[in-house]
Amino acid sequence: MGYPLQQRREVMSPSSGWRNVNRDDRCPLCDHADWCSIADDGGAVVCGRNESLPPGWRFLKNAEDGRQVFQSDTSAGITPRAHREITGSRSQPKAGSLAAFPPRHWRDEAIRYSTGCSSQKLEELATSLGVCAAALRAIGIGWVGPEDLRGLRAGGGEGWSREGGAYCFPEKDGGREYVGLSLRTAAGVKGFPKGAARGLVVPEHLDDLPGPVLIVEGASDVAACLTLGLPAVGRPSNSAGSKQLLHLLRDRVVLVVGERDEKPDGRWPGRDGAVAVADKLADRWGRTVPWSLPPAKIKDVREWLASRVSEGLDLADGDACRSNGRLLLQELLTASEPIRPRQGETIPEQAPYPIDALPMSIRNLALEGAVAIGCDPSMIALPAVVACAGVIGLSRDVAIKESWREPCILWGAVVARSGARKDPALDLASGPLREIDEAARRKHDVAKREHETAMQCYLKEEARWKKSKDKEDPPEKPEAPARERLVVQDATYEALTRIVAETSRASVIAIRGELGAWIHEWNEYGSSGRGSSHAAKWLEMNGGRYPAVDRVGAGEVFVSRAAVSVVGAIQPGTLRRLLGGGEHIDSGCAARVLWVMPSFQPSAFSHAVVKEATSQLYATVIQRLHALERVPMLFEDGAVGPQSVRLKLSKRALLIFEGWFNELACQMWQMPDDLASSASKLEGGAARIALVIALVIAAEKGTQVELDEIDEVSMAAGVKLARWHLAESRRIFEVLRGSKPQSGEDRRVAELVDWIEENPDSTARDVYRSLARFKGKDGTKRAKAALEELSRPGGPLVCEQGPKTRHYRKRTVDDDVPDDSSSLGSPAIAESVGVGTDIGPTQERTTPAQAGCSQEDAPSIIDNERPSADGVTDLDWDDPG
Repeated sequence: MGYPLQQRREVMSPSSGWRNVNRDDRCPLCDHADWCSIADDGGAVVCGRNESLPPGWRFLKNAEDGRQVFQSDTSAGITPRAHREITGSRSQPKAGSLAAFPPRHWRDEAIRYSTGCSSQKLEELATSLGVCAAALRAIGIGWVGPEDLRGLRAGGGEGWSREGGAYCFPEKDGGREYVGLSLRTAAGVKGFPKGAARGLVVPEHLDDLPGPVLIVEGASDVAACLTLGLPAVGRPSNSAGSKQLLHLLRDRVVLVVGERDEKPDGRWPGRDGAVAVADKLADRWGRTVPWSLPPAKIKDVREWLASRVSEGLDLADGDACRSNGRLLLQELLTASEPIRPRQGETIPEQAPYPIDALPMSIRNLALEGAVAIGCDPSMIALPAVVACAGVIGLSRDVAIKESWREPCILWGAVVARSGARKDPALDLASGPLREIDEAARRKHDVAKREHETAMQCYLKEEARWKKSKDKEDPPEKPEAPARERLVVQDATYEALTRIVAETSRASVIAIRGELGAWIHEWNEYGSSGRGSSHAAKWLEMNGGRYPAVDRVGAGEVFVSRAAVSVVGAIQPGTLRRLLGGGEHIDSGCAARVLWVMPSFQPSAFSHAVVKEATSQLYATVIQRLHALERVPMLFEDGAVGPQSVRLKLSKRALLIFEGWFNELACQMWQMPDDLASSASKLEGGAARIALVIALVIAAEKGTQVELDEIDEVSMAAGVKLARWHLAESRRIFEVLRGSKPQSGEDRRVAELVDWIEENPDSTARDVYRSLARFKGKDGTKRAKAALEELSRPGGPLVCEQGPKTRHYRKRTVDDDVPDDSSSLGSPAIAESVGVGTDIGPTQERTTPAQAGCSQEDAPSIIDNERPSADGVTDLDWDDPG
């Protein structure tokens, strides 16, 4: 191996400017006295051991005899001998270990060979493989000449020769460090350098390529995928590379693609290898990994591409190539099969909220507010994003394609326990909106007073006109001013529809401190067989479609289009009671909510505050977004009405969205139904978020918020946030899926308790007017009976006697729990409100029908089974953190 000793001595003789090491002049790198040489000026060393590399030296090149040449780096300021004098040790520093300096420095060599690959050589290989030259450049293709092949001591299979040179493909490990090269001669014979490790073929800018990553076999298939616009990584053989893939693609959606290379003896390496790789990835990642094969009679991706070229595909036409890539991906997805982890799916840990994806105004508000309030940044960031969407409303929407547009409507929910600073976080994000709403209210008050004055004048003029015998036109009655609303709180669907109808912008945002009542409303008529009534209407509202309310005695209220964004907070226990049974999830409303459930972290008092500049910038952005207006449009019937300004996606943004869509398509079919529903809504949800981000960035830059399209930066940020919210939905639904479904009794009790918590000091008549199950005959009596039963000793409610009627609120730890002999438990009080007691076997009981429920779902509160003091507490959700 290498040169004979005599030949080495001749090469490194004193006449050549080199001297051989000896016992008195040891190698400064390995400290040995043989087989190394030093330049006469001491600035370079040829070392054959390379056990370690001290500071001040760097690799230069490979010598032809297998040794390596190192050069002194005077800028390092320390020589090897000085290092030994300072440390008093001949051992080399750990920082110089050759673990960080591979024996052949494959990265430097790959770059050198890639730079030396001429355009002619590149085009020749592209033509030979049937791929585009840009795809080969993306994987770092290079050309290795005959002399370099000899220096690499490269070898190969039958027909291998170093004389004609060879193409090289860099291979990397899971950390994207170069570990070796694979070689291919012009004749297609494969080879490898001596000492090179096998790795993955990883394209440059893989992270910028959207969509599921195809894990194919070999560099040529990677080039074929890139030609078709599909992100791909090449494994070194049919079943190798899984260890590197575990780290490289942990956070990406993947599809393992095998080859149709079935052998006459029945072996099928391409298929079996793909299954083996998918199996290893699924077990280590704890999630399902699909695998697939190319269409029938097609060996691999490159052969599929060749078949399309034979049918007329022009590789220079990027749009045509991407269109064929979509076709191939669809065929692979259709034929794919899932490999599930043996230990079952793993609930992912919560990843940090992608605060870096937000515009500067929202990002700074969330970060500074989190420190000042003592909460998680996501508790401010999500309400701020939804608030911006609510302000934009119907003024803008996004057109993904001609037949697919998404309105600027978002629903967000912060799931956090008591004491997590939910209200201060929500107030910080919604403060500028409330200021706009308050200014509109003051303006309306002035207009209302002016209208009253005008009405007085009108009445006088009308009276004069009636007495007059002149045939002049009657005076015109002044029109009552409509109040512009931006923020609403505890409004029902019917009330919201009427508010939107009276608002010129037809856009409002519902900000709720407690979202329990809103979630209840999704299934308000469940007891009467009309469970989807309000859920279906809210789904229409989320799509920005045509809400209408038609009630007896109130007439019809119809709005051509409406935008109602919703944001608020909810406690984990309440969420579990509402969604644990699954019926509200099945309605489809929960799938449209952007969930945030941060871990609870106690925080000490902080003197930090949000900077004035940060608050002012956020308020300015809100005001500029609120100034956006719809444009007038002439309809076919000749009427003129407002129309949303439609923003298209830029070409690059559309590619990013397409990748996101395909990424979900690769996962959705293997998801549980509830999570698949969320994923399907987040397809367009990413575009909605991108629309908000693009307009916020434009508002930060200037007073005129004018955009023609959504750029790739905003679209990438929208996809990043949507991907995070999908993972968060999975985390929440996994826990809810494992919770015990509630009976009808539990749900009815929880509904009433939650409503009283949101509306303290309410009466039985208030309950009758608000909760649908108490509507109808004797509704007030049934509401009173249920309230009295829940306010008995140990119950979750407290009854307080007012001057004329009783008021109810939720019990707190400060309330003294009365004993069984209290007045609320006495027969006299029970008889007065129609609720049975445990005193005496002949005591009359309230029937289930009187209490507003069926015989099967009759609550225990009606059957005189007193709720325990911890009956509600048992339903609370432990802190997810």
